[in-house]
Amino acid sequence: MSQAATDNPGAVYGFAFPGRRLSPRKLRSIRFPWTRRFRRGLIAADVYAFLSWMADELEIRDAAELALREENQRLKAALRDWQAEQAAQAYQARNAVNVRPLAPQRTRKAGA
Repeated sequence: MSQAATDNPGAVYGFAFPGRRLSPRKLRSIRFPWTRRFRRGLIAADVYAFLSWMADELEIRDAAELALREENQRLKAALRDWQAEQAAQAYQARNAVNVRPLAPQRTRKAGA
């Protein structure tokens, strides 16, 4: 394979586009070249380059999924905190009784 092909193994198979991810349909359509006359099987360098490329794609996907899961957990925690705060405020508002503070009582003078 050429240097450009080893930098981006997907380019060898004609479907490596900058900014585009590998789709299941493209993955199923991949065909590897056969070896020459006296050897049986596929060209190992092409297969290993493809496997390396797929591993890179899976690492990217897994990192993105992890970031999304962490963001989801952060948002859930923030929502729980907000809901607890709102519930506490609603409870306080419901249970607040309009009670006047007691006025200081006058004491009776002795003998009056």
